[in-house]
Amino acid sequence: MADAGQMFEKFLKLPDHQKLIALGALIVLLSVGYYYGIHAPKVLELESRQNELTKLNAQYSEQQRVLANIDNFRNELRAMQVQFEESLKQLPNSSEIPALLSNISALAQESGLEILLFKPAPELAKGFYADIPVAMEVKGNYHDIGYFFDKVASLDRIVNIENISMAPAKAQAKGMQLESRLHAKFTIVTFKFIDEVKAQVPAKGKRRQRGKKAAAGDDGL
Repeated sequence: MADAGQMFEKFLKLPDHQKLIALGALIVLLSVGYYYGIHAPKVLELESRQNELTKLNAQYSEQQRVLANIDNFRNELRAMQVQFEESLKQLPNSSEIPALLSNISALAQESGLEILLFKPAPELAKGFYADIPVAMEVKGNYHDIGYFFDKVASLDRIVNIENISMAPAKAQAKGMQLESRLHAKFTIVTFKFIDEVKAQVPAKGKRRQRGKKAAAGDDGL
């Protein structure tokens, strides 16, 4: 307190112009201290709060937009589910494949075609479904072949016809006129739905084999 009092007394003894300079310097120091010590941090905090408020407003607006369109989203989801289920109905399961292939063969005969080759190839798994290609060769006129292709395209199941090639059929006997007949080669590709039942079959087979081995061991005893 004594030092402060002495300093104040010295200040009072200073000439007026020095007092003004000292007061000006003190004001500057206080202003700088206030700006950097109090005002600037408050400004930064305010800017941070404003940025946070802007983000919250954007999130709120997005949520309001979603809520306003939630019925549309639900309807679109239902439509997609129905479309997916309808698509699955067009994919036969493993037990339906033999009947489908037999039906395709029968359609070829009904169309007046002579079947030269009907050879199913190994299936190709592609996620939840598998391609089942069948190499076919038929003999018949252009109209009958086109009629067969149209019948295949009208099946309830998805069946594609790929790799089509045609050439005039060769005569198989003297005197036969086969100029109007064609020898067509193509690949019938159908699809099947892969379900979990197929994945469980090997496990059941192994259990049966183990059961047979165990039974054989008991008989040996």
